[in-house]
Amino acid sequence: MKRYLPTLGAIGLSAILAVAAFAHSGATGIVKERMDAMSSMGKAMKTLSGYVSGKVDYDANAVRSAAVELRKQAGETLIARFPAEPVPATSEARDTIWSDPDGFADIANQLEHLARKLEAAAANGVSGSAAPTTRTDPEGTVDNPIVARVFQEIGQTCKDCHSNYRVKK
Repeated sequence: MKRYLPTLGAIGLSAILAVAAFAHSGATGIVKERMDAMSSMGKAMKTLSGYVSGKVDYDANAVRSAAVELRKQAGETLIARFPAEPVPATSEARDTIWSDPDGFADIANQLEHLARKLEAAAANGVSGSAAPTTRTDPEGTVDNPIVARVFQEIGQTCKDCHSNYRVKK
C-alpha cells in the first residue's frame, strides 16, 4: 500500500500561524481582513495536514469543510483583498502584487480551483465516484492519492504565492 505524506510540516504551519498572530497586532482595515483570511487558510491547511499525514483519523466532512474554507478565501475574494493602495507598514504584501496583478490573480484562481478539487475528492477518490476510496490505513496514513496530491498542490500554490508576493520574514 502506497502512503502519501504531506510536503508541508506541522512545525512550519505552526510557525506561520505564530508569526501571523504577532503581525496582526497593528493591522487595521483591509490589511487586517486579509491577514485574518490568511490565518483562516493556514488553519485549514494545518487541519488537512493532520489528516493527510495520518496523525488524525480521516474525517471526510472535516476535509471537505477545510477545502470549503480555502475555496471561500481564494479566487476573486482573495484578489479583492488587495485593492490598489499604498502598502502600509503592517502589511506582509510585496509590491509585486500590484506590479504583477495577473500573476497574483493566476495563483489566487489556481488556489480556488484546487480547493474545489479537494472538496470533491474529500468523500471519495474521484469526484462523482460511487466507491469511496479515501480511508485511513492501519498505520494511520490516508490512502487516497487524489486528496494527498491535491493537498500537496495546494501547499505548492501557497508556497509560490508567498515566495513571489509576501515579504520574507
